Amino acid sequence: MKSALGLLLVGATAWLCATQPALAVRPGHVSFTAEAVCAYRAIAAQHPDPKLRNPDDLAAKLCRSSMPLPRLYAEARQFIDNSGETYAAYFYVNARTHCIDAALRRAAAEGATQVVVMGAGFDSRAYRFHESHPALRFFEVDLPATIEAKKSRLAT
Repeated sequence: MKSALGLLLVGATAWLCATQPALAVRPGHVSFTAEAVCAYRAIAAQHPDPKLRNPDDLAAKLCRSSMPLPRLYAEARQFIDNSGETYAAYFYVNARTHCIDAALRRAAAEGATQVVVMGAGFDSRAYRFHESHPALRFFEVDLPATIEAKKSRLAT
């Protein structure tokens, strides 16, 4: 039954995306996507297994998500594990963070000196990689409200 429900949700989502205009971020607001991805990284940064733990130790500071997920790993994983289709992005975000971090380390080792992060949201690589790769210069591109929210959250 879960598979049928999952296919139904995927089909409904595909139909909505094809027939409805994309939801824009309201002027002066931070996007839900930036908040949600940050929340997933903050939860995964608490994973008990160091091999699976997300390396983003700043996500919890940056996160102000309105997602209905608890902040503590064990409690959040109960939600995630009991509602797989709803929170499947948690696993994707964690794997993506590991993959992008590894690619960035490889690029730096091969001589890259600049990184442009498009739609940066609450990405923390510029801060997390500063000490280990001081020659890297980061440029983050996002909506003004998101950039200001990020600066404000890091300052507190």
